[in-house]
Amino acid sequence: MTAGIPSGYQFLWSRHPQQPYLIVFRVVAEFPVVRDSTPGFDAHGNLTSRDPGIPLDSYVAEQHLRYRRSWPGTAQQFNSPFISCSKSYKSALRRKDWLLREGAVRVVILAYDVSKETTILDARKLAIGFRLRDPHLYKNEVLLWSKIAADDYSLLAVMHATSGWVTELLTDHGTITVPSDYWSEYGDSENPLHALRNELYHHTGWKNDDRLLWLVQAMMA
Repeated sequence: MTAGIPSGYQFLWSRHPQQPYLIVFRVVAEFPVVRDSTPGFDAHGNLTSRDPGIPLDSYVAEQHLRYRRSWPGTAQQFNSPFISCSKSYKSALRRKDWLLREGAVRVVILAYDVSKETTILDARKLAIGFRLRDPHLYKNEVLLWSKIAADDYSLLAVMHATSGWVTELLTDHGTITVPSDYWSEYGDSENPLHALRNELYHHTGWKNDDRLLWLVQAMMA
């Protein structure tokens, strides 16, 4: 167990034995003026935290949860080794809308399969352990330490948005909602699943309909 994490709390997020993939969503924004360092891609294509060199311990986990909602550039900004992702696609869409209202000129929703990551912390369970106020606010959040490696081929989809407009797509498995900018870019196919399959292949180099199905199901949840 990580030193200092409150005992009695299972803080790791792990998949059910019958769940082969762990799909999460990371939302990043581009502002007219760069306000502070934010998690982004390094020269090797890895998605890295603000400070991936900080060791994993309970203090930085608690500080990340306390300050992650503070605005970049404020006195409370915390250089964290964690990357916050959401288990909920709907939460990612809401965050996209909030960032656009706050002045972002472009927002990107990144879909990842993090099943190969060894350290994934459940933010809500940590918030309960640290006795933070309103732990339900963290219910869909997971923390990944340091980086998401590009060579794991875990990036599944990149959805750009410059407005709050969305497009609802009817698939064989149900309806999914995507930013309209994304669909105008990739929606040349009459079959939404075909377009998503092509993008998944573009990022991973694999034609994997099983992985595609899990991605669609995560976007429907």
